[in-house]
Amino acid sequence: MDLQKLKINKVGIVGSGTMGSQIAALFANYGIPVLLLDVETEKDGVYTSEIAEKAINRLKEIKPSPIIDDTVLELIETGNTKEDMKMLNGVDWVIEAVSENINVKKDVWQNISRHVDDQTILSSNTSGILISSIMASLPEHLTSRFMGTHFFNPPRYLKLLEVIPTEITDSKTIDLVTIFAENVLGKGVVICKDVPNFIGNRLWLFSIMSTLKYAEKYEIKPNEVDAITGSILGRPKSATFRTMDIVGLDVLVAICDNLIEYFKGTSEKEYYKVPSYLRELVKKGWVGAKSGQGIYRKSEVDGRNVIETIDLNRFEYSVNPPFESNNILSISKIDNTGLRIKKLVYDGSDNVSKFVRDVLLSTLIYTASKSNEIAYDLASIDKAMKWGFGWELGPFEIWDILGLNESLELMGKIGMKAPEWVESLSKESKTFY
Repeated sequence: MDLQKLKINKVGIVGSGTMGSQIAALFANYGIPVLLLDVETEKDGVYTSEIAEKAINRLKEIKPSPIIDDTVLELIETGNTKEDMKMLNGVDWVIEAVSENINVKKDVWQNISRHVDDQTILSSNTSGILISSIMASLPEHLTSRFMGTHFFNPPRYLKLLEVIPTEITDSKTIDLVTIFAENVLGKGVVICKDVPNFIGNRLWLFSIMSTLKYAEKYEIKPNEVDAITGSILGRPKSATFRTMDIVGLDVLVAICDNLIEYFKGTSEKEYYKVPSYLRELVKKGWVGAKSGQGIYRKSEVDGRNVIETIDLNRFEYSVNPPFESNNILSISKIDNTGLRIKKLVYDGSDNVSKFVRDVLLSTLIYTASKSNEIAYDLASIDKAMKWGFGWELGPFEIWDILGLNESLELMGKIGMKAPEWVESLSKESKTFY
């Protein structure tokens, strides 16, 4: 393949926050010049590009580093949206990466649209806003080259790039972005349907909310949840509550509230009702890593650094003893992730086993029920969860390991029900792959 024919030789990025600056770094790492714009600052009647410039300097301090070395930053030219939007004319791909606010995004695109030529690829980087809603701010002649892109954070290290076309996005433009992202940027591209939170975040959020629900039901403490839902299940060590602290509890609550509003009047909204303790933590300002405490906090006890876990009833922190479960301990020694999951689901009758069983099975059922709504094929769903969230196995891969008929029988016994298409499949091929 002649990569020169891809014709993406320069990229323009509007918005130099966490995502915008790191997306800029990603392209620069691969030798692609970038124009990075952000709002202007004014000093003595002169407009400056200080915000974008500071964003580039911060890239040197981020750990893990988003850049190969400092020299790649020479490929990133900065500017401001007051004076330099005209410089977008002639770039091959413009990526908007401003805050996750649809009104802000619409305003920015109205500005961008006045300065790009008729060949420029256009995309809004968002983790879950409907692309068709953002597109409404564009003139008609630009809409066929407009799509959503969701670079997973941090862009240098996470493989997943969700590409979200609208109904009128030109197929050749989608192909061009896909081929370029895969062959030049080293991304794993998944084409998503234009629905809230797309594939990855939609399923990840449900999995999180399901975990919180069943942790409360079976009285499993946060540190115990994380001991169970991390590497044992073939997922990152940050597991559930640690991941929530990293994301920010305030961000998590806001996302859930947005989805509740979107799904108002439907049963779907029930999935995203957050536990009262999360709202209380947000109210206190204990929102996770960025505030110094959330579910966890670092403290010093007897001259040594320790990690304390919050009691979700009393909102007091303490050092928890190591989580002990004979069943979990024995299962953790099994090398094969699929076998560990199978044993967790089918063996054991204690609350820990029931917790894992209910979380996994409810996530599989939800995924299957939403598969046609969010994705064009089942493989895309599995790829999204593996590439975006570090799962060793995707939902349908897990289901095949559990056995379709066996899992459906278990679901029936505990009062869960899979979608009809899965029931029909069980009478035919008996596997998803």
